[in-house]
Amino acid sequence: MQSYEDAWRFNEEALDWYNLLTCLTDWLKKKKFGPLWELFGKPRVTNSGSIDLYPEANSPLDLQSLGLYQIRYSIPSIIPLEKLRDPAFVRPTKYEHQTPQDDTQLLQAVWNVIVDQVEMMMNEIELTPFRGGDATKPNLTWRFRVYGAFQAAFLQWYFQELADVNIEKCAKSGCEKIVPPDRRKYCSKQCYAAAAKQRQRIRKAMEV
Repeated sequence: MQSYEDAWRFNEEALDWYNLLTCLTDWLKKKKFGPLWELFGKPRVTNSGSIDLYPEANSPLDLQSLGLYQIRYSIPSIIPLEKLRDPAFVRPTKYEHQTPQDDTQLLQAVWNVIVDQVEMMMNEIELTPFRGGDATKPNLTWRFRVYGAFQAAFLQWYFQELADVNIEKCAKSGCEKIVPPDRRKYCSKQCYAAAAKQRQRIRKAMEV
């Protein structure tokens, strides 16, 4: 049976986790770059493959034992994916990873972190069928089965802040990045401009 101290610690850490997740979402939507850069750190190249956003790397917290998740950003490798897939490519003993280098990459990184955290939490919440109580109106619906106020609060936040956000990939040919919630169709201004130039070239070719 969980002790009072353990239960209190779980609630405290769960609220800290939830607070950072909601703050990340708010900062992303409002493009508050100051606190985001402070959290992710200045642009750099590192051999570490991730950044621990919560808790800090030197924190004594063991979130796994509490049944919670770390909020971690997985840093992309500088080595192109095509090389990593090439069987002839000799992998280095240490990979160099590049953190977000500008505001656009920072927003993309934050969005990826949010999606990962939401996915992990949603996997813990059961979705069950519900037949309804009126036999004259057969209707099968689905509902979430939550355990405790924490999951209920998370679901309420999710439907208020994220449920209406369509997670889609960039419309530019060859780009697989996720489109942040503040943009439409394209993940960045660069991809938008590149796609516009491509459409212009196609129109000119058709006019000839």
